[in-house]
Amino acid sequence: MRAEGTHRMTEPTQPSLFAAHPGKRAAERFFLAYTPVWGVLAASVMLTGVANRWGDVELLAFALLLSAGTAAGAYVFAPAEEKAKPLRERYATKILVWLAIYSFLANTFGTSFFYEALHAHYGFDTRFNLNGVPVFLTFMTITYFATYSVLACMGWRFVRDRVMPRSRVKGCALAFAVPVVIAGVESLLNANPWMKTLYCFDHPAMALTFGTVAYGTWLALAMPFWVTLDERPGDDSSMRKVIAGSLLATALLIADAEFLKRVVAPHVTEVAWGHVGLRDYGTSCLGAAPEVVP
Repeated sequence: MRAEGTHRMTEPTQPSLFAAHPGKRAAERFFLAYTPVWGVLAASVMLTGVANRWGDVELLAFALLLSAGTAAGAYVFAPAEEKAKPLRERYATKILVWLAIYSFLANTFGTSFFYEALHAHYGFDTRFNLNGVPVFLTFMTITYFATYSVLACMGWRFVRDRVMPRSRVKGCALAFAVPVVIAGVESLLNANPWMKTLYCFDHPAMALTFGTVAYGTWLALAMPFWVTLDERPGDDSSMRKVIAGSLLATALLIADAEFLKRVVAPHVTEVAWGHVGLRDYGTSCLGAAPEVVP
């Protein structure tokens, strides 16, 4: 009986899909639990037509509400040892700073790829735009990229612990497939007929194929930064490293987007150089301009 009990105690445990670092693990669990909350709220606003009637104030307030929930929960549900640290040393602060920088720069300078190469169009009635992109989308991006970072890390841990030991080739292939699948799910959720007055593609099939792979490469470039940030107990990435990593990931994204737009996209579609797909009614998938109610 004693030998049997000892044997049970020494049996290896199944590798976890969550981080070993307690602060990161708690944040990942909250981000994952918060996903259906922000998902349902965003869907209710977009699919019911409410967002069609909203302007900058309402859209920005809504985006701030969702991103505030993302940030607050990451701090509230942190373990005691994490709460004892200074704010700048907590994982929640690091990932939120990383995502804020990346979301702002990626939206402002990366959306042109969607406009020019994927022929995407936004119908939001906004005046507060940067580089032709509604500013409220930056705060929305922080929220859903928090979810994406968790899914990417979980996917990588599965590949690392359960596939790589058996086949490195399959592991590498699956590691790249993880961000592509995440990108594909987002594309499918957004490219639906109920949202075509707010967000649509002139050529949905091209956007869901070439666009998904292109977007997947952006997430693949970000994934190593997400995976290595405070992954194990005792890890303590400096804020300087966090900011530098986010800026580097953004630079890689922009370089990748330019490469795809100039080298690959011309073989797939006609690149609309300089086009801004914001409320460009009449000639796009957005259709006719909505009637102005006096």
